[in-house]
Amino acid sequence: MSYKFKLNFGTSFLKESRISFATVLARNNEGQFLGACTYSFGNVADVVVAETRACEKAMLFAVASGRRRIILEGDSLTTIKKLNSKEEDRSLIKQIINNICVLGKKV
Repeated sequence: MSYKFKLNFGTSFLKESRISFATVLARNNEGQFLGACTYSFGNVADVVVAETRACEKAMLFAVASGRRRIILEGDSLTTIKKLNSKEEDRSLIKQIINNICVLGKKV
């Protein structure tokens, strides 16, 4: 089964001001551009929180677009590992990870 929708998410984090900016890019399975969004967040604890928020926004983008059979791609190894883990997450990003998993059931 091939995917129909590929979402790439990324973030930049400004440690001194605790602000992050997230980008979500959407393409189809032929690489054609379908859409993009940017988001900003204030009072962000660290880069892991920033990256996990970007992933969450990518999932929200997929749900809002009504897309199914997606591939979610990003550079945040911590976020991806936590999403794939069967163990209970007790980290700072626990609630965000749980929300991403709930959103994943909708796509």
